Amino acid sequence: YALGAIVASMFSTTGRTAAVGIFSIAAAIAAGSWHDSFGDRGWAVRVIICAVTAMLAVWSAHNRATREARLSRITVIAQTTQEAVLRSPPPTIGSLDIAARYVSAAQDALVGGDLYEVVSTPNAVRLIIGDVRGKGLDAVRTAATVLGAFRQAGYKESSVAAVARALDDVTGRVVEAAKHATAMVGGFVDDDVAIAHGVHPPPSLHRRPQGVQR
Repeated sequence: YALGAIVASMFSTTGRTAAVGIFSIAAAIAAGSWHDSFGDRGWAVRVIICAVTAMLAVWSAHNRATREARLSRITVIAQTTQEAVLRSPPPTIGSLDIAARYVSAAQDALVGGDLYEVVSTPNAVRLIIGDVRGKGLDAVRTAATVLGAFRQAGYKESSVAAVARALDDVTGRVVEAAKHATAMVGGFVDDDVAIAHGVHPPPSLHRRPQGVQR
């Protein structure tokens, strides 16, 4: 009977665990009547064991629920922060259809050292795809710095090359050399595409049925 409350504490709520514990104590008490042991020492020991086990199970269930609630709050805060750093682009910007998919190497994380962003200016649509050296919170902070610089320079600068130079200037002053970032900056004006990239893999063009072109 005592095992029921223990199992319930692993998967169920505190209230349900308490209910199972009360039932196990009642069953242990009632068992004395059909085993003809009601009131003897062995019966009393079994009832006490069930009662103690039930209380421990309720305590365990309460602690587990508290930890899960705290983890849930922390997860929501982390997710909100990560989404503020790496915003999902709209499906359409100007004449471009945008699609993005991000898979972080860190388990349960939405943002790591990779980054992307798309901005629309009166004269062009500009984007950045980059990779920050490192991992964890340091990589997220560096990515946030690069994205913040791009969101400002992408609107203000007159060309893709000027945007890339502005990014290099900002990151060079703010980011440590050991935490550098590589990035590709693109600009789209009608059918014209301008691309500047610093140590980042060059883009690929996917055509059907021709395949991929570098």
